[in-house]
Amino acid sequence: MALYRDQQFVDATKDAEASPYFDKDHHPGVSAPVAGIYRCAGCGREIATAGGHRLPTQHLAGAESHTTVWRLAVVADHRSDAERKSGKETVAALFHPSTAS
Repeated sequence: MALYRDQQFVDATKDAEASPYFDKDHHPGVSAPVAGIYRCAGCGREIATAGGHRLPTQHLAGAESHTTVWRLAVVADHRSDAERKSGKETVAALFHPSTAS
């Protein structure tokens, strides 16, 4: 489970455009669609990766045997505080950088 110290740096989203990214399974070796923390559905271990980088094909999972499938747990928001406040870049821009205004 991802941990945080200061609640001011995390925010839950109810944005419908974001939901498919949190609900989709990603297979090992594919490019991560966005920067963030991904959780293995098989064992619960987490990794952090940049968007576009390949998700690990193997990871330390102890003695247990499972299928590795990654699911996005936390998105790394690249917007500045000013951009978030102004609404210039929306949540959609996190998932579709080409749509940023």
